[in-house]
Amino acid sequence: MVPAFEEAAFGGKAGDVVVVESDFGVHVIKIERQVGNSKIAKTAIIDKSIVAGRATQDAAYAKANAFYSEADKKNFKEVASKHGLNVETSARTLAMDGTLNGTEVPRELLRWAFGAKQGEISDKVYESESHYIVARVTGIQEKGIQPLEAVKSEIEPAVRNMVKARMLKEKLNNAISGSSSIDQIAQKVSKNVQTVENVVFANPVIPGIALENAVVGTVFGLQPNKPSAAIEGNQGVYAVQVVGFVNPKALSGDELNKQQRQMMTNTTQRAWGGIFRALQDNAKIDDNRIRFY
Repeated sequence: MVPAFEEAAFGGKAGDVVVVESDFGVHVIKIERQVGNSKIAKTAIIDKSIVAGRATQDAAYAKANAFYSEADKKNFKEVASKHGLNVETSARTLAMDGTLNGTEVPRELLRWAFGAKQGEISDKVYESESHYIVARVTGIQEKGIQPLEAVKSEIEPAVRNMVKARMLKEKLNNAISGSSSIDQIAQKVSKNVQTVENVVFANPVIPGIALENAVVGTVFGLQPNKPSAAIEGNQGVYAVQVVGFVNPKALSGDELNKQQRQMMTNTTQRAWGGIFRALQDNAKIDDNRIRFY
């Protein structure tokens, strides 16, 4: 409807007769009845980019420069705190990285870092599109197998999960022992049985839970109505019981050929990726691009 007609039709009440003029002529409208109504809000949005002005940039640089002038190897964190600055640590920085903790940094900062000694502070205040950066080399990891202390923070979460999984697996296996059904197991460990359908071997996702290759692989090797042993998965430890299997309908010739072509394409792509990784792993090449780029 045109606006004038619409306002007349929905602005009056049942039984009203109104005369409305629009671009299409003069309308005589009788409102017989109205079914339902809702409020409508007309809104306008104006986008405006907010860009730091020269005064703001100068103030930020002055603050960074004041920190740079005062900080040294020993008082880096203390001076940062004094100036209200947060010290962020990049636990693993490679020579060809372009960012530190997600923040884009200039290449010359990385070149400086890979030529500096442990504890050294950057030779100047570096500038990116959105930051002024004063850096300090907190540690240098030599090429090869790293000592435990160097990688402890990275592997600790995985180790904790592994130990916890072993404990849960032992507890669940104790509950499975002597149980003839998944319901009995659930009762022993005070958990609820969760029923899932449409588990597919080719797509090892437990619907509504997670991608669990080991669990789905185990499912298709079970006999119906017999509980499994405890299975260590990615997101937890599981015990499963198969209710039944449904055979998929046979594929037509065209469907089978299409699936074969898709599998061949995927296999070819994985093969080339594996070949490239093998060449990288076995190549006797020193990457010295950091010197020039």
